[in-house]
Amino acid sequence: MAENGCQSRCDQPDTRRRAFALFPSIADPIKQREPALAGAVMAMIGLPPAAAPFRPSCPGLRKIVAQIANAYYNNPNSATRRFPLDCLPFANAPRKGVPQGSCLGVCMTSFTKNEFRAALSEFATGVTVITTLDDEGSPHTMTANSFTSVCLEPPIILVCVAHGTHTYGYLERRQRFGVNFLSDAQEDVGAYFAKKPQDRTGGVDYSFSESDNGVPVLDGSAIFLDCDVVGSHVYGDHTVYMGEVKEIRRNDCENPLMFYRSRWYHPHRA
Repeated sequence: MAENGCQSRCDQPDTRRRAFALFPSIADPIKQREPALAGAVMAMIGLPPAAAPFRPSCPGLRKIVAQIANAYYNNPNSATRRFPLDCLPFANAPRKGVPQGSCLGVCMTSFTKNEFRAALSEFATGVTVITTLDDEGSPHTMTANSFTSVCLEPPIILVCVAHGTHTYGYLERRQRFGVNFLSDAQEDVGAYFAKKPQDRTGGVDYSFSESDNGVPVLDGSAIFLDCDVVGSHVYGDHTVYMGEVKEIRRNDCENPLMFYRSRWYHPHRA
């Protein structure tokens, strides 16, 4: 098919609707794409085989190729997840400078907030619940996976808290908090405390005890860390809090609760 014919087909409302409706955002045009991937995309959106070979200068098709590829790698809810990776012709083909078996992905030097979030969701994490006291002295909780260790001597961890949360205000005033590592059996608790306090409804079973420093301990958690704030750093709309661990409590839990691709993750059940 001539290049202008390819462009015309890509610009047809039905073609654009069928391809773009799968994906909420359109990536910037990307100049270089695997021709074989383009052929697979043509098949997905109903372009005839005569449309090959792929014309890199066709911006309409290039956008479709870019968006299909980005969605395949970054969006677990995408319809393209129905296609196994090895069905794409380029997946197992040797490529100069790329070791055999390497993932052939998408390079984006310009990306949206949602695309950045999707990239971060590829990092599997554990799930914690941050506990502190509110202004009335009652336990306040927030589910979080922005947690990491910093050093062993002294024992320092960090958590990131958005400025728009109640937790931020309470931490600023209390300067003390707890980190509770959730077990696989606490998925409903993690989901419950991920909601805003005013939206927490339903019969979720949980209870608190108290650390030696008066910090709420979420009973049943795999690990509890009692922390004093020893440093903080404001960046953007979050504050990073450094916490020195003063107390550790441990329960026997076989599997941790995990979060991956914006959903709960249970690898041991596979």
